[in-house]
Amino acid sequence: MGAQLGHIPTFSPGDLAVLVAVADAGSSREAASALGRTPAAVSYAIGRLERDAGFPILARPSYRTQFTRRGEALASRARSVLHELEALGSLAAVLASGVEPRWVLVVDRAISQPIWSSIAKAIAHSFPNTELEVRGADGNDAFQLLASGYAQAAIVMDYACGDPVPGFEYQQMGKIEFVEVMNNRQSADPAGAHLPEIVIGGDFPHDRPHQVANRVKVSDRSVQLGLVLDGLGWGRLPKELVAAHIARGDLVVMPNSRTVDYSFSICRKSDAIGPVADLVWLCAGLPITQAVM
Repeated sequence: MGAQLGHIPTFSPGDLAVLVAVADAGSSREAASALGRTPAAVSYAIGRLERDAGFPILARPSYRTQFTRRGEALASRARSVLHELEALGSLAAVLASGVEPRWVLVVDRAISQPIWSSIAKAIAHSFPNTELEVRGADGNDAFQLLASGYAQAAIVMDYACGDPVPGFEYQQMGKIEFVEVMNNRQSADPAGAHLPEIVIGGDFPHDRPHQVANRVKVSDRSVQLGLVLDGLGWGRLPKELVAAHIARGDLVVMPNSRTVDYSFSICRKSDAIGPVADLVWLCAGLPITQAVM
């Protein structure tokens, strides 16, 4: 099976959706059940994609659903394409009706709820026919959901999204205080000099050069807090998140540590249009009356 030189395949969005469903479900049979189709229909769609692509997507023979390397690459890209198609459909709906049918706001879990819930309430009150999704994420994941086309706006920690990315616009909203904490039982190493730092994805800024190599990466802030509570290492966490644990004595602020105020911003694509987009941007620019610890 080989594609002709210069041939550019044209894939059906429906077939790409089947491909992504198989990748997500881990098997053609489970994908068929999730899609409400027969296994034969799923196999036919995959076969059609293979003919269009010019290479095998699934490894055969195999007793279970297994992707080839090229099949995995195609499925990964198909997921991004489907997000873009969904965004394109939403844009067309906005242009036709003037109101976005769906709006996704991603929020870094370090950010206090009153800040982003006020924006969510404003959307729900002003545009009740817009389907609203508020999704939590940690570290760079929040910005990546926006960049992929899944979300229309993201409230992110400035350190996580890095330097401004072309094609996106940013509006700073405020600051959050972070503290360095450790388990109260770590008396053998009170200064935390030999304890690993628990970080989210390794993208947290470091002020202690000797700690860079001695760290444990985790997927999200709840895991980070859990491992610090268990005594695996120390972590830099939002003060609001750990205040109750400090008050109970479960955690202590590390000796010789300092609190740091990190800025957070809302960001969106520069070409964002629609009344919901305008409302969100307006709300994000209003003074934050709730105290952010």
